[in-house]
Amino acid sequence: MNRQSAAASIEKNFKMLSAVLIAGILIVEAVLFSVYSDRYHKETETAARKAAESKRIGLENFLEQLEAEIDFVIRQDRQEALLAAKERVESFAAAVAEVEATPETNDDSIISDYLETVNKSAGDEYVYVLNKRNRPTTHPLKDKLDMIIPPDEINEIRNKVNAISEGGSAVVTYNVFTEQGKIVRKTSYIKSIPPHGWKIASGFSHEKSIEKIQSYIIKQLESLVKDQSSLSFFTVFSDNSEIISTGGNISEDQGYGLKLKSRLGDASSSFFYEITQNSENMKHLRMTAVRRIPEWNWIVAAGFDETPRAVIKSSISKDLKHKLYAYTAASAAAAAALIFLVITLTARSRRSLVKSLENSFIKAENRTKELKLIGKKLEEEHLYVINTERRLGRIKDNLEKTVEERIRDLKDISIHLRKENLKIAKVNNELIAARKKATEASMVKTEFLANMSHEIRTPIHAILSYSSFGFKKFENTKDQRQKGYFIKIAESAGRLLSFINDLTDLSDLESGRIKYKVSRFNVTGLLKGAVKELERVFLEKNIAVRVPENGTLICADEARLRQVFLNIYSNAAKFSPPDSLIITDIISENSIVKIIVTDFGPGVDESEKLLIFEKFTQSSKTKTGAGGIGLGLAICREIVTDHGGSIYVTDNPEGGSCFTVELPLF
Repeated sequence: MNRQSAAASIEKNFKMLSAVLIAGILIVEAVLFSVYSDRYHKETETAARKAAESKRIGLENFLEQLEAEIDFVIRQDRQEALLAAKERVESFAAAVAEVEATPETNDDSIISDYLETVNKSAGDEYVYVLNKRNRPTTHPLKDKLDMIIPPDEINEIRNKVNAISEGGSAVVTYNVFTEQGKIVRKTSYIKSIPPHGWKIASGFSHEKSIEKIQSYIIKQLESLVKDQSSLSFFTVFSDNSEIISTGGNISEDQGYGLKLKSRLGDASSSFFYEITQNSENMKHLRMTAVRRIPEWNWIVAAGFDETPRAVIKSSISKDLKHKLYAYTAASAAAAAALIFLVITLTARSRRSLVKSLENSFIKAENRTKELKLIGKKLEEEHLYVINTERRLGRIKDNLEKTVEERIRDLKDISIHLRKENLKIAKVNNELIAARKKATEASMVKTEFLANMSHEIRTPIHAILSYSSFGFKKFENTKDQRQKGYFIKIAESAGRLLSFINDLTDLSDLESGRIKYKVSRFNVTGLLKGAVKELERVFLEKNIAVRVPENGTLICADEARLRQVFLNIYSNAAKFSPPDSLIITDIISENSIVKIIVTDFGPGVDESEKLLIFEKFTQSSKTKTGAGGIGLGLAICREIVTDHGGSIYVTDNPEGGSCFTVELPLF
């Protein structure tokens, strides 16, 4: 290339460089515009999040204030109720003092008549008198107080009443069982009056004040939703997801209550967002706060339905757009200045580059000479590379020999592995044959049990029938020994038939032949049915059984689960002392229901708590000659396990055992 063609090439390259620089400036301008636009969107999103956070804090504060207001109103209402009870007691004490001040009067008769008159006009809140032994002399529930107040609270109430000095007073709060088995909280104001040593008392039930306050709170929520000042919707439901009241655009379905409860979990409060559609299929952002009211076992959910992005954009977009326009204008001016500067600088650089080109040609000639010398050196280095390649070839041959030796070693290892695989295959065949023999033995055992149970049941039923005939024949005879013989024959045959039935059930359960009939039913109804069926057993030992009212529903085979609890209650009655108590608790936790049966018998040793659920196993503490061969709890475990649950036993701190059955709710 000569100098003229080089100058023309430089001219052309400078034009291309100018075009490239201008294009780059325009690209940078576009990038800046994109950055500013992205900043606009990010600031919009940030503002939206801040607004949503403000709404969330407002909702949670609202529910906290609601709970504080409930607590304040409850305290105020109970103070007023306690003051009213105190006024009733003071009024009656004044009447007693007036009677005692009247000479020649029958104090007891007049006071009893006056007390009866007061109670007729007092409604549900009675005034009653305790004698020197702290027993009610006149009260609608005079003979039932020991039955409706829990035993552990009776002594505590007596101690507080005994501590009242003559002329003094005290406030006593205690629990009472209603006829439906529900626990109601009551508070009584008690005052001691001389000279008889009587104590006059009156009180109130917390349930009435709770109903009044709950109605007041629901009306408040309805008014807030009605004028849309603070809320868009609310719902109030119990801990078992029963809807109590709703307001605004919210589902009244119990399933929605379950969804809210699952969001809450075990926490006292929760907050979440969800996208919903209204009747016009428009999407809205629903902001919901959920809070548990432990005083009433309530769950309250409240929130807003809105489209916050549109609202926020309308409030801040004007300011952000002005900033965006200002940034765009400034960057456009800067781009124009840069383009002018590029054109000016490239023109000057082109002239100086042509001058330097001539000097470059001179230098190029000198450089050509230097390159010839470098070429000679490269030839020498080429010869060196050829020798190196020859040495590498020899190394390659040695490596190939080494690889062949390794391949021969691997073949020997492969032969050894094939021999080991043949041995393993032989062992597997032996295991398969052993399993086949075990299966055949199990089938023979099952067939034997089925035939045995059939063959034994036939003579047992005959024994039961003939013992029944004999009992009827000697029913009116004077010789009671003959009647007793037939009764013992029937009882023995019945125990033998029960043993055969248990053995057959266990065999069917283990072999998987049992087909369960699943239905939906109430847990309380199942437990009460089992207790009713064993009523004669409990009456013989004067054992009281407590089953709470609970609305929990489960899906399972009701007949098989009744068999489980018949066995548990029967064992509890068998090993409990006379005149004792059997307590049943029902606890729902997430998707599991726990049914706990507590007795006050001898209990189970720690080392035997797992063994008693095995076949033909009994606790050493319960081998009292009461009967049984150790199949009942094994059958219970198989049935509960087939339902996806579990059964286990723990110690009762007061003595005895706690049998717990855990079952899935769904």
